Amino acid sequence: MLRLKFSDKPDISFTDLTSMVVMTELGITQIMTADAHFTHVGMGFQCVP
Repeated sequence: MLRLKFSDKPDISFTDLTSMVVMTELGITQIMTADAHFTHVGMGFQCVP
């Protein structure tokens, strides 16, 4: 479902989308990554240093 929602962002990988679904279901909002896709989707994720 997220693939369709973010069809305007084709560079987001299947792995990133899957991680976003799992994180949302578990209530996780902070992630350690250099991947800016997590902040670009507007789902409330925060990258931590």
